[in-house]
Amino acid sequence: MFVIIRILAALKILDLPVNIPAGIAPQDLLEGMRVDKKKKAGALRFALPEEIGKVQVGVQVSGRDLDLLMEILESGR
Repeated sequence: MFVIIRILAALKILDLPVNIPAGIAPQDLLEGMRVDKKKKAGALRFALPEEIGKVQVGVQVSGRDLDLLMEILESGR
């Protein structure tokens, strides 16, 4: 949990977004990612921070996990 707090703090210091902007539905964001030209072999891939200075690149996330994430994001609005 401490790592998450440090990463969020670093993003905020750099004035980078840490939330989905108002007016953009999480589901719309996901749909945009699904048609993005950067997806590989038809699959969405993500860069997931593990700690400050360490990122896993090209992580494929299952559709089920994406659906769960969308539920969490929707409930937080």
